[in-house]
Amino acid sequence: MSDRVIFTADRVATAMGGMTQPVSRETLSRLEIFDDHLMAWSGHTNLVARSTLDDRWRRHYADSLQLYPLFPKKVERVLDLGSGAGFPGMVLAIMLAELQPQVTITLVDSTVKKTRFLSEIIEKTSLTQTFVETVRIEQFKPRHRADLVTARALSPLPKLLELVHPLMAKRARCLFLKGKRYREELMEAKCLWQLQAIPHNSRTDPEAAILEITDLHPQGHLRRQGKAKNRHNQKKEARH
Repeated sequence: MSDRVIFTADRVATAMGGMTQPVSRETLSRLEIFDDHLMAWSGHTNLVARSTLDDRWRRHYADSLQLYPLFPKKVERVLDLGSGAGFPGMVLAIMLAELQPQVTITLVDSTVKKTRFLSEIIEKTSLTQTFVETVRIEQFKPRHRADLVTARALSPLPKLLELVHPLMAKRARCLFLKGKRYREELMEAKCLWQLQAIPHNSRTDPEAAILEITDLHPQGHLRRQGKAKNRHNQKKEARH
């Protein structure tokens, strides 16, 4: 069994780029509850790769926490796609509960066992602004579009942008944790999408990056395909 992760205010603040605002005991307690349940569930359910559990502070917690300093000051709705075991979504939800308690965050995953785990963490930590949806991303129909979309190790960037674009509000941004192929993925994506992209160096992996993406619009041929698809769907609905 892996040793318990030690969560301290200084350690969390350092992972978030040296945040000066103190991290409360309540937030540290929520992180501890999350980690205790992660380890308990990992005894019978494959939530994350077992090979990463010994180094889970760096591989999962610190990796997730580094996203928060890139959050916009004004944000109402956050969407975390392919949430899995809660990295980065649940970690961010715990931080938002203290630092931006008015923000809602929705965690989306299609695997029932993983969303059950996430729901249990929400209940145990009293995260009243955090919600879980068990659904494929392609089938997810939120009531409101998101101001910010996060994801980690979900899909290659061109496919990922196709998934997130219908879920984004105007002037929304994306924060994607990407591996060492992020440069190639970005070049491929720019053939299909108009976008502004800022790569931020990862604090946990020298070969990885956080891609901050704004002003996302499909290139002309994708836009025409989208309109044709919408017309097809409208005709299909009309027949029924």
